[in-house]
Amino acid sequence: MSGTAVRIGSGGWWTFPGGLARYARHFDFVELNASYYRLPTREQALRWRAEVPESFEFAVKMPRDRPKDPADLWAVLDALAARYVVVHSSCPWGGDALDLLHDHGYRPVLERRGRRPAEGPPPPRWVRIAEDPSLPETRPRGEGEELYARVFGAERGVAHHLGKGMIDRVATTATRRASPAKGEVRIVTHSYQMYDDAERIRQAMEEAGSDG
Repeated sequence: MSGTAVRIGSGGWWTFPGGLARYARHFDFVELNASYYRLPTREQALRWRAEVPESFEFAVKMPRDRPKDPADLWAVLDALAARYVVVHSSCPWGGDALDLLHDHGYRPVLERRGRRPAEGPPPPRWVRIAEDPSLPETRPRGEGEELYARVFGAERGVAHHLGKGMIDRVATTATRRASPAKGEVRIVTHSYQMYDDAERIRQAMEEAGSDG
């Protein structure tokens, strides 16, 4: 599946009225987080894939526990046609997971939250570091550099909803990073009002585009 420059969605669809099929009529992207605790079966992944349009994109959170058979993981990722896979910094086998994903042609994203300096050597350049542009202290990067944004609205915990200033920061960062080099941008909201906040970010980006 080819990439689209900007995709906006949320961290799951479980509470969206009407389920996944209706969610996919509103958004073109979702991040599957339940997989961190339990990897779904290939059959379940195929059912989810069948509920959405071909252009819809799944991202997947890497399981906390190393699968007994790695083939089960690749089967699920392939069934979902996933490209981005998020590896949490607390994942006990995170280093190996990043290498395996890269070797198999996926796009690994390392999740790091808070201001505490990361321990150990820096990750390879091909590892994307998840950012939260809603927070003003987010470290700026290059204009054309790819952005994978996991938006919580708080350094620790989860915001109930994103304030207008947060929405504007995310929209501005995403608009800037998607051009002029056309780097890919993925935005995943994780607030308690994540569906509404994802829609507000999309509207803010559309307004910024019409103004520019």
